[in-house]
Amino acid sequence: MKNYKETINLLKTSFSMYGNLKEKEPKLLKEWDENKLYDVIRSSQIRKKTFILHDGPPYANGDVHIGHAVNKILKDVLIRSKRMNGFDSPFVLGWDCHGLPIENQVEKNKGKLFNKHHFFEFRKECRKYALYQVERQKSDFKRMGILTNWNRFYMTMEPNLESHSIRTLGKIIKNRHLTRKRKPVYWCIQCQSALAEAELEYLQKCSLSLYVAFKSLNSLDICRRFQKSSPSCLPIYAIIWTTTPWTIPANRAIGINRDFTYLLVESNNFVFIVAEGLLKSFAKVMNVSKLKILSSCHGSMLESSMFSNPITDFKVPIVLSDHVHLNEGTGLVHIAPGHGLEDYDIGMKYKLEVSNIIDKRGRFVNHVHPILDKLSIFKSDEQITKILEEKNCFFISKNIFHKYPFCWRHNVPLIFRSTTQWFISMHKNHLREKILSKIDSISWYPKWGRERMEEMVQKRPDWCISRQRSWGTPIPIFIHKETNKMHPDTLSFISDISKKVKCFGGEYWWNVSIDEFLKNGDSKKYFKEKDVLDVWFDSGSINYSSINDDFKDYIPDVYLEGSDQYRGWFMSSLILSVAVSNDVPCKTIITHGFVVDKNGKKMSKSIGNVISPKEIINEFGADILRLWVTSSDYSKEINISKEILSGIVDHYRKIRNTIRFLLSNIKDFNIKTDGICFTNMIALDQRILMITKRFQKKIIRYYENYNFHKVINALLTFCSIEMSSEYLNIVKDRQYMNLSNSLSRRSGQTAFFHILSALVRWISPILPFTSYEVWKFLAEDLIKNNLFSDRYYVYLQEISENNVVISMENWDLVFLVKKEVNKVIERKRREKIVNHSMESNVVLYVDSKIAGVLQVLEKELKFLFLVSSVKIMDVENSKCCAMKADLTDLYGLKVEVSRSNGKKCNRCWYYFNIFEGREKKHRFDDLCHRCVLNLLKKEEIRKFV
Repeated sequence: MKNYKETINLLKTSFSMYGNLKEKEPKLLKEWDENKLYDVIRSSQIRKKTFILHDGPPYANGDVHIGHAVNKILKDVLIRSKRMNGFDSPFVLGWDCHGLPIENQVEKNKGKLFNKHHFFEFRKECRKYALYQVERQKSDFKRMGILTNWNRFYMTMEPNLESHSIRTLGKIIKNRHLTRKRKPVYWCIQCQSALAEAELEYLQKCSLSLYVAFKSLNSLDICRRFQKSSPSCLPIYAIIWTTTPWTIPANRAIGINRDFTYLLVESNNFVFIVAEGLLKSFAKVMNVSKLKILSSCHGSMLESSMFSNPITDFKVPIVLSDHVHLNEGTGLVHIAPGHGLEDYDIGMKYKLEVSNIIDKRGRFVNHVHPILDKLSIFKSDEQITKILEEKNCFFISKNIFHKYPFCWRHNVPLIFRSTTQWFISMHKNHLREKILSKIDSISWYPKWGRERMEEMVQKRPDWCISRQRSWGTPIPIFIHKETNKMHPDTLSFISDISKKVKCFGGEYWWNVSIDEFLKNGDSKKYFKEKDVLDVWFDSGSINYSSINDDFKDYIPDVYLEGSDQYRGWFMSSLILSVAVSNDVPCKTIITHGFVVDKNGKKMSKSIGNVISPKEIINEFGADILRLWVTSSDYSKEINISKEILSGIVDHYRKIRNTIRFLLSNIKDFNIKTDGICFTNMIALDQRILMITKRFQKKIIRYYENYNFHKVINALLTFCSIEMSSEYLNIVKDRQYMNLSNSLSRRSGQTAFFHILSALVRWISPILPFTSYEVWKFLAEDLIKNNLFSDRYYVYLQEISENNVVISMENWDLVFLVKKEVNKVIERKRREKIVNHSMESNVVLYVDSKIAGVLQVLEKELKFLFLVSSVKIMDVENSKCCAMKADLTDLYGLKVEVSRSNGKKCNRCWYYFNIFEGREKKHRFDDLCHRCVLNLLKKEEIRKFV
């Protein structure tokens, strides 16, 4: 048997089957740096329409984790896709650099006393540490293929941005949204500072719950309110239920609901008040079977009746509160205005004392009660219970498990502690209503984001923007020592101070003497504020124009962050933007979910399910990490595991091998000299280009709608089905066997070139390293013809379905027939009648409609079906062995498959009749007629397949 391998157009390519990404990608990064690729892209975008994504700053502390990778890769993909769509889209990365975690790290290295006694040196060390962390994270983001100017980024600790935050504070004051008051705030005893809502997480906590009796100061008055004419001589008690026993000494009232019915009940020589709806559950808890209901009344009748606090003997009134419910307890709630937001609101309404009974370490202050002085509230349950037992006011206790706010840094339970702080009021000047009116001005992805933000704004308390820390942007305000009001010239001072801070940094405020601003003895009446701004004020106040002077007053097009930022950066940006300029911070907000393992569990070192982005890159390469990110529906939780990554690698190989096949088949092709006009191309090549055009439209739409996972699905469908199964598998025979310069081969190569030119652009936002590697084979000048500043492939837009040889509708019919033929061949393979489709002879019994389409291609159908022969006959003459179509709705079709009796061609492997097309004998007896023609340099004519 002769070897005809040398007569086949088998071309090679240096584009390897395996990506070796972890080795290639660092070299490409170096090449991008040397060629100043980002600058080249930015230069090419001049005068184009602008699209801005404002990067919400990650915190400059710790390693880049998988959530960071998801966030930055999604942003990079979005920006690259916008450039591909013709936009000028810069990317400026940012970092949040102030705040407690950095202080904690420096204190670990230098000690807490260093913070206390060396203030300026401490801030210097914090700055140094933050810079170190930024450089580490920059390196990790760069390795992921994030494309930006790595020498131009923003940090909230920069003097110009500290100055900007201070100017924003001045505008907040000017617009009458700032207030200073004593109010309960979330307080961490480890941070020893107030916390923002974004700094908490809700975890399960075991708490001691108590039923406590408050004795009435006037039983006669209570009986009168219950309209009971003959009062009992027994004392009357209001029974409250609490899960925070330590707050009872701070109690200043008892809350009830005006609309509930309350009962006066006698049991075991004891008279108490309880809500009617909770009597049964309360009796069950107390294990009491005999109850005597003396009377009833509406809650509103009990307002202002007086009782005694069982620990402090304070006289406390009954007040009306809508927050009292019938879920559990007694329908009476103890109110401590200094240690709860709802309690505080009620306290303001009734002008109750806002007392604070604990210090910054979570210990009782002196003189609350002798046995409680300096005792930690988290160790006080036993002592509180003991005091109540001595007063005969303790009923019963039990442990309950419930959701409770914890500090996300220290993982310790938080407390509400009443302190004097600076707040942005949600009520003053109708700020809440203004924010709610602006929510519809933002487009939300996913759409549920709108409802979530609206609900959070409606429930949002005043924003505490002050922190009792050293490392942060100063609050440069002078406060009167007696009235606690800010100086009347505060706005003027802030303007001057912000200019100085821009030059010298925040340290200027702590260095400057109060006498420099306040004259004529005023300096003795005022003191300088020592607190710093909340880090969310820092990042939320930074708009894009403040970090890029080229975009003055430009509203960013997109914010893209994790779902936790509804109470974090999204919220702070929205509040500040509306409070300052009565406008939204951006046009669109996109949210991505958290990363969880394959079982939906949160990433945790203790569980052992953490997978770091560096680990993925070191094993597979950054493009695999990026493909995983974009393959996920990021609007939900994003699953990751080694098994999932293995599937992602398979997807990558499918895309890569499709590209490799195309590249290897155009090595001897030049589109300028060898390209075939669309109207002269083989019909099957026309078909695949029309399909490619349709896919490009879909992929562009998916990119525009930020549906990146649908882009991946479309790419895989295109590569696996449209290309591999329905085109490449068919056309490779023509490409390998026909004359190298024949129209039929050049037609296929033309299609390959156009498909590859489109495909490389489709994948470039997601797989930048791989696409750049491909682009090297296509572009003559990598800098002048830069892939990452190019548009989607325009050639596809120019071809028309009106110029095709066979309509797409008819092609659809033909491929339905092919589907049925493949099914029958597969059955014959299982029956061992044929080993390969090329051994098959096929008879198609069809009706006139199908026949009219198939007969156009009749001589070339065997190449479409990959069989040795095809005959078309009337369905009325079908044999009993012919199989009806059952995979499709082609009822006018039956298929018969038999084994060919011909000879296998040693070149193309199709089976042939040895007498077919042979008038005389020649030396190619082992070849079919068309292979003989090709070897004799006689061009094989193809029109359709």
